[in-house]
This record gives sequence, structure tokens and C-alpha cells, in this order.
Amino acid sequence: HGSWKKGLQKIVKTYFYFLKENPSYVRMLMWENLNYGRYFKEGELKQTKDPIRKELERILLLGKEAGEVKQDISAVEVLQTLIACSFNYFSNTYTLGYVLRKDLMEDEQIEKRIKEVSRMILCYLEN
Repeated sequence: HGSWKKGLQKIVKTYFYFLKENPSYVRMLMWENLNYGRYFKEGELKQTKDPIRKELERILLLGKEAGEVKQDISAVEVLQTLIACSFNYFSNTYTLGYVLRKDLMEDEQIEKRIKEVSRMILCYLEN
């Protein structure tokens, strides 16, 4: 409900907090990639991203219909960007936190990152 922009921001926030609250999921995906995605394929786990992709498609359609989102934007590409910007944050929390000299697991730091990622994606999408 609400504007497509708010919908997008909610997806970004939801995904960030999902990763924060499920560190075993982050580790499992990292391990799965070290194993060339073998078990991911066997278990047909690709469906785990379908709900977020479908919601992104719906939100982007609202923005396109309003003339506020570029017509050539793909939900799949936006999803890849969201995953890259959020998953990396949690898969590299300790080393990146050390380099940046801050605790990236603090809610304040996560909220800052959510805001920046949302802003980057919105700037890319807007007509």
C-alpha cells in the first residue's frame, strides 16, 4: 500500500533485517557458492527469491504506470542490485566493520545503509 517509492524502501528494509536476523542463511549461501550451487540446484531453492521478485515487479509497474519509473527497468536487475548491496553488507560484516572502524551490526548503522541503498536504487529507477 502507498506509493511505489515507499514500497521499494520497505522491500530494502525487510531484506536487510531478514539477513540480520538470519545469519545462518547468509553463511549457508556463502557455503553453497563455495560448492558451485550444487545443493541449491538440487533442492530447487531458487523459489526463495520469487516472492520478492514478484513484489518488485508489482511496485515497478505502479511506478511505470505513474510515469515515474523508466520503462526499460527490469525487476530482475533491480533484485540483483538489492541482493548485491545487502548480502555483501552481512557476508563481510566483520572485515568491513574492521576496515571502517564501526560495528556494522548496530541498528543505527544498518538503518544508515538501508537509507543509502534505497536512495541509490530510487535514483536509478526514477524517470
